[in-house]
Amino acid sequence: MKIEEYERDSIAAYIKAERYVNDGSPSRFSQNTTKIGAPTSAIGGFDVVLAELPKDIFCRDVGDEQCGLPKGTMLIHPDMMDNPILRDVGIKQCGKEFVYPTASGRTVFDADDKRFYKLAYLNYLGRIIRHMEYNRLMSAKEATDLLVRVATDNRANKRFSLLKEDCGRVAFLPIDPKTVDPSLKIPQQCIDSGLYEWGVLFREFNPYPYVKEKEYLVPFFSLFGGEYKPETNEFSKDHEIFISQIFKKQSKSLERFLLDELLFPLYNTYFDCLLLGGVELEAHAQNMLVTLNKDYQIKRIVCRDLESAGRDMDLIKYLNIDYATTITDYKCNYRKPKDPDQKYDKYTITHSFMFDFKLGEYIVTPMLEKLKQIYPSMNIAQITEELKDFNRQFIKLLPLGFFPPDWCHYENINFEETGKPRVYIWQDNPKYR
Repeated sequence: MKIEEYERDSIAAYIKAERYVNDGSPSRFSQNTTKIGAPTSAIGGFDVVLAELPKDIFCRDVGDEQCGLPKGTMLIHPDMMDNPILRDVGIKQCGKEFVYPTASGRTVFDADDKRFYKLAYLNYLGRIIRHMEYNRLMSAKEATDLLVRVATDNRANKRFSLLKEDCGRVAFLPIDPKTVDPSLKIPQQCIDSGLYEWGVLFREFNPYPYVKEKEYLVPFFSLFGGEYKPETNEFSKDHEIFISQIFKKQSKSLERFLLDELLFPLYNTYFDCLLLGGVELEAHAQNMLVTLNKDYQIKRIVCRDLESAGRDMDLIKYLNIDYATTITDYKCNYRKPKDPDQKYDKYTITHSFMFDFKLGEYIVTPMLEKLKQIYPSMNIAQITEELKDFNRQFIKLLPLGFFPPDWCHYENINFEETGKPRVYIWQDNPKYR
């Protein structure tokens, strides 16, 4: 795929990059749903179901603005229409919305309304079943609110932006805790209440802060991913990775281009979220994007999937961030007693896992490795040393011991399906700090 396709049709090019210019997760766990809406299928788009709920079903909207759904309705992925929870309630289809698949099997893109729908999907996608209960929607809204405030106060770096996730709806559907299928891994609060929380979360397409200048939105995985051809089930042999195409459109050395235009802004944005908002991003290659201007220069770093972002409550207190109350404890990180099977407490583990593993090993390391194959003279040692020096200016602002001296990852298995405990594997010498 040529980066110039964005100039001809920026929406079509974004959808193509999102779905096909993507090597997939390093974990190799699939995000594919059925062929109806699978991200890597040849199908152009499909209809999600607008379902009418029985009048006695309580729905709760999240966010200051109405989510735009008719009263008493819910958006449902078509794969879920025969789910026993919905079947027992007695929903009826009353409409539909045409959408495009994205890299996430349960997140779809409405090109007409310029927004994403993050849907409940009660099957495994990646490592987990994708529930969308009330706590998740509220966590996304709270993380969004914190980062919007950072952006609005002009405290963040000039490249900082996000895709807002502050609106959605949850329907509370009656279930019988005694007969519910245990393989669905229903959240405990739903078992306790006898009400399954079936939700949808809305995500904006235009990065915030909003700008008048035309921008092209590119996922990080598309910067260094190959181009998949669904019609042949093969990767293109002549695709030049986007980051190489973009590099050729400017005049800096490769090392300076990567550091000044991409990696320094990426890490600056990560630490701005943490130090100014108390939000710890899950900053892997699917959750981070860049914007390009009409001349294909990198303009902004974009954070998305704030439902998966954590709020570091101890850090918020330490930095005196104005965040007096929280509606939900979901994705709140506190220091708690250490699990005897782990090397460190969960609070410390999370800091390394998100920074060293998700950001470092899902974005930086694979991108540098791909570029080294194309440009053998590229100085990776220089890049990593400059990154370490750059990141230390932020790390010194964190509490002592925030990061452990080593870094972690975990076994590449599905822990929920296997029932194995999630024990982290530790290595010396963090690469980027």
